[in-house]
Amino acid sequence: MNVLEPACGSWQLSFRLAGRVRLWEATDFSENMIAEARKPPRSSRLHFSVQDATALSYAPDSFDAVVISNALHIMPRPELALTEIRRVLKPNGILYAPTFVHGRGTGFRLRTRLLTLAGFKVYFKWTAEGFERFVSEHNFQIRQAAQLGGSLAPLCYLEASVQK
Repeated sequence: MNVLEPACGSWQLSFRLAGRVRLWEATDFSENMIAEARKPPRSSRLHFSVQDATALSYAPDSFDAVVISNALHIMPRPELALTEIRRVLKPNGILYAPTFVHGRGTGFRLRTRLLTLAGFKVYFKWTAEGFERFVSEHNFQIRQAAQLGGSLAPLCYLEASVQK
């Protein structure tokens, strides 16, 4: 399958999974991140480019799957990224969107503060249910969702399909 990873960040998934697919396109808004990603030796199936996840350069129906990991909550307009993801996914394509979710309490405030200090502004503090609702409201059908991890840094694993 052909896979797109918008907002690949530190490319942890990119290097680990690219050898298991036909093509892995990893993009990020940060020129520095992509420059670093291009340094280590990599699979010929893995390509990196500087792109904005809300304005992708790919043709419609280009990808079988999109993996956007821990990025939607730090985007000021994540609905634009979902619109672009829908556009580039093939009919019945799959979105994988694991995302840190929030709750109440000191631990969540501390994590948000640490992200801010690391340079990531958190625009959306979804609960797992709120994140599922957000993705559903943008024309994706939730196939599977689960909250994983401990109470300090829970992750909502979300898999959704696009019907065209």
